[in-house]
Amino acid sequence: MDTEKPCSNITWNKFEIPPQMVKNWQKIVNLLAKIFNVPSALIMRVHPPTIEVFLSSQTKGNPYKKGEKAELAGLYCTTVMQNQKTLLIPDARKDSVWDHNPDIELGMVSYLGMPINWPNGDSFGTICVLDNKENSYSELFIETLGQFKEMVENQLNLIIKNKEISKINKKIDEFRKILPKCSYCDNVRLADETWVSIEEYLIKKQSTAVSHGICPDCAKIHFPDL
Repeated sequence: MDTEKPCSNITWNKFEIPPQMVKNWQKIVNLLAKIFNVPSALIMRVHPPTIEVFLSSQTKGNPYKKGEKAELAGLYCTTVMQNQKTLLIPDARKDSVWDHNPDIELGMVSYLGMPINWPNGDSFGTICVLDNKENSYSELFIETLGQFKEMVENQLNLIIKNKEISKINKKIDEFRKILPKCSYCDNVRLADETWVSIEEYLIKKQSTAVSHGICPDCAKIHFPDL
């Protein structure tokens, strides 16, 4: 998958995650580590050509720190994002594909991860758990991780929906600043579709008193001898 693909000229991976949502996600990774009984549960966020530890479980023996970044090449999470599939590695030390993975140096030898995507399919990153011992992870664990993945993606969708609503509200506010005026009689249209004179509008809507006079230009036209 192309992790740099934009959507409608929007750079999705630069969207800010609201603070309350970050707090909720922190609870998710903490709970995952507890349920799975592993040292590390992570939500990773891609910023090509690097990937960031967006959130890390607050658990004993967890070597990953929030905000740490690494090059994408050769990582478990990179494969997850590229293939858009769950990746399960019971013991990287016994796997010729992964036996040189940098996570082994941190003592993390098993991995279970799933992709996290924005609503349009662009990659946000991954949600994953890592263990310092061989771990095959049961079907129940895999299903549980999938449920948390779905929760995170639903909240990403909420971010986009809220931004769309904000744009719509902004346009509505702009339209409200426009006062429709008849080209013939100069009456104006109110929100309830009724038409009133400018004077009535000012009195009703602006609480402005109206007096009548004559401007210099009109005076020249109607009273040329003055």
